[in-house]
Amino acid sequence: MKIHQYDPRDIEAFQDPIWRISNLYSIRIRDGSVIRFRPRPQQLAVLEMLFVHRHKRIIILKARQIGFSTLLGVVCCDQLCFNPGQQISLIDQTLEDARQKLKNIVVLAYDSMAAELRAGLPIIRSNTGEVCAKYSRFEDAKASVMYAGTHSRGGSNSLLWVSEWGTIQATDVARSEEILTGALPSVGDGICVIESTWRGGRHGHLWGLVKQALETPEEQKGPFDWRLAFFPW
Repeated sequence: MKIHQYDPRDIEAFQDPIWRISNLYSIRIRDGSVIRFRPRPQQLAVLEMLFVHRHKRIIILKARQIGFSTLLGVVCCDQLCFNPGQQISLIDQTLEDARQKLKNIVVLAYDSMAAELRAGLPIIRSNTGEVCAKYSRFEDAKASVMYAGTHSRGGSNSLLWVSEWGTIQATDVARSEEILTGALPSVGDGICVIESTWRGGRHGHLWGLVKQALETPEEQKGPFDWRLAFFPW
């Protein structure tokens, strides 16, 4: 898919989430510098799964150094800003991991947007585990909120991001059970993306979902069937 260059006059382009994600945001790389985010081919493949093919249940069996956490953080920022009334949740291995992703990926991406965009989409509440944004020009527009922690806060999630469930299922069975029976049902007809390095072998709750994805023929899958995105190291 061709990624167009940024042009603030291109209103049609702003309606395309892949274009926004590929043009509006910056990220911090390993040496600490902040650069404009341009998706790698593997990241772009996941964006196409989400926004071209409209797949709603994706498991990314994560390879390191590709930047899937960064990608998903930018996706969360974009959904927070350009879709009123959203509830987004990140469940991570530790509270500190969740808060760092919120601060260093999601909020940084927001802060990197052009000033005129941030003026129309101001953050009205922000703390270590929550960010809330609202259109400033539309009084009736509902605020969108993102929570980051080790548990889902309840309610109805339009986007649920579960990070490192492989480790969680291997070290904290009760919390893994809570993700399966509490967090996943909260998504309803929204999007759920799981990204995790693998741990636990052919055991645990995440393996059950991976098994479904492997055993269901692609031609029989609908948007709410689990699909794998695997990229080798």
